[in-house]
Amino acid sequence: MKKTWTCMAGILLLFFCGFNARSQSIDINGYPDDWCAVLNNADIIKVWVIDANNTNDDSFQKGKDEDWVKDWVWVDGNTNDKGDITNAGAAVIGDYLYFFGDRTAINGDAYIGFWILQDPVKKTYTPVPKGSGFMFSGEHVDGDLLVITNFTNGGGQVTLHIYKWLGGSVVPVATTPDAMVNDIDVVLPTGCSPAWTYSGKLCNAGYYCKGAFIEGKIYIGDKDLCSSSFMLETRNSPAIDASRQDFALGEFNMTPDPPVMVGDADCAPNPELTLAVKDPVSGLTYKWYDKETSGTLVHTGVSWTKTFDKTTDYWVTATFMKCESSGTKVTATVWSKPELTLKGTNLLCFEDKTGKIEVS
Repeated sequence: MKKTWTCMAGILLLFFCGFNARSQSIDINGYPDDWCAVLNNADIIKVWVIDANNTNDDSFQKGKDEDWVKDWVWVDGNTNDKGDITNAGAAVIGDYLYFFGDRTAINGDAYIGFWILQDPVKKTYTPVPKGSGFMFSGEHVDGDLLVITNFTNGGGQVTLHIYKWLGGSVVPVATTPDAMVNDIDVVLPTGCSPAWTYSGKLCNAGYYCKGAFIEGKIYIGDKDLCSSSFMLETRNSPAIDASRQDFALGEFNMTPDPPVMVGDADCAPNPELTLAVKDPVSGLTYKWYDKETSGTLVHTGVSWTKTFDKTTDYWVTATFMKCESSGTKVTATVWSKPELTLKGTNLLCFEDKTGKIEVS
């Protein structure tokens, strides 16, 4: 699977590609140097949002994390430097979701929230019924994840507070220390396509000043987050009801594309045929069903060789974690043996007569 989107919202670019590559890794140390290799890897699910800076930047005007998405309101305008996001992104590696973000200014502490939303949540240009600003489309679904952490001035290890949307409210579920802010000035990542850009206040060109970049990870091996949206937000405090400032929003779909299948055919009786996935992707599980809907799982693997007594159809899906694609039909075709019929005419020829044999 390989997808690429490019969108403009201020200066908003979104890139999403591919599937899991277990050989890739992110070291949670607060340094961004290993992110370009992940973002350039076509075999990793990831999203990277490059957000507008300060002016003409989309930011929250209304709505808190504890509210339904229909109550969120955004506007274009100026963003506080301390809460201004330039880069935000996430990637799935193994059973973990890794994420990162930055801020323009490092004066004092700031706070971030990181949403994984199962419903595709997007900005719209539909005005709110009363007041100013625009609405979001999509809505909360039970199981949506929210991670909140302190974006500490001066760096150091931080604690992630993990919440789940459940029954119309945000419920705390866990904490983890798997996040870091850069504790020294660090060079911006190199080798990304497009180039990684950032211009911080009080930072030397080409650097993240101490306390300007954060990265973390959360375990998602037991989560059902197949069709998702990604949002990184800056906040005024770690409280659930805190006011929010800037945000970076993008798609984050972990459901694979349906596989491309290759069938096989031969003559009866009982030929041995091989059916296979064309160009299988590492990290995906391929499941074979005997019906298109509500079928029984009859095989798992990238190919299947067996003896067939008649033409048979299967529907094959691709699965990543708990996310399963729709099925692709593949056929094992068994042709009947041909029958030969002979018909002779004037086979004993003489004088001007001709004979013939007809074959059908």
